[in-house]
Amino acid sequence: MRAAARLSWAAIGRQRILEVVVNVVATIIAMGFFVFGMWLMGTAPELADFQAAVFFGGILSVALAVAIPTTLLGHSES
Repeated sequence: MRAAARLSWAAIGRQRILEVVVNVVATIIAMGFFVFGMWLMGTAPELADFQAAVFFGGILSVALAVAIPTTLLGHSES
């Protein structure tokens, strides 16, 4: 069983494994930005000061969360 596992990892290659790990980490970061942006936009109406700035920060955070997968993920040379 271990020999078969070694063969499958060797067949995939280190570069492909690295691409998958980077994609997973970038997706987690993008989801974090998305949730944080939604939280900022939801919290903004409850604030006494800086409502517009906090809401705009939420919009920027969500925009960044959408930009990460559309510009960085899935672009491989193969």
